[in-house]
Amino acid sequence: MLSKVLVIILLIVALATGMAVAVGALAFALYAALAPGLGQAGAAAVVAVVFVVIILLIALLAALAGKPKRRADDAGLMDRLMEIAREKPMLAVGAAIAAGILAIRNPAWVATVVAAFMDQPRNKK
Repeated sequence: MLSKVLVIILLIVALATGMAVAVGALAFALYAALAPGLGQAGAAAVVAVVFVVIILLIALLAALAGKPKRRADDAGLMDRLMEIAREKPMLAVGAAIAAGILAIRNPAWVATVVAAFMDQPRNKK
């Protein structure tokens, strides 16, 4: 189970990295196409405005998405995390990047998190 979670986290981090490279390349291509006609400052301003409009459209779509579904109260932590990742993939990508940064800076934190995920609640009879 833990290896499946780690593979999913690694896939999310790889996807986020690829998307960041693609967005950077797109911004540079747009800048390079506009720079001869508008100059460097004008091209940079147009690129900034284009990306602000895209971000605002994404925020508007997220706000209009509606109310989130109600979850079952008996769902486990991993089920809840996977449901959040499906509903809000950008949040999942951000969380994966933040977890990666924390893991690099504090390896003891990784051991604590792994122990928390591996600890099963004990049923008292």
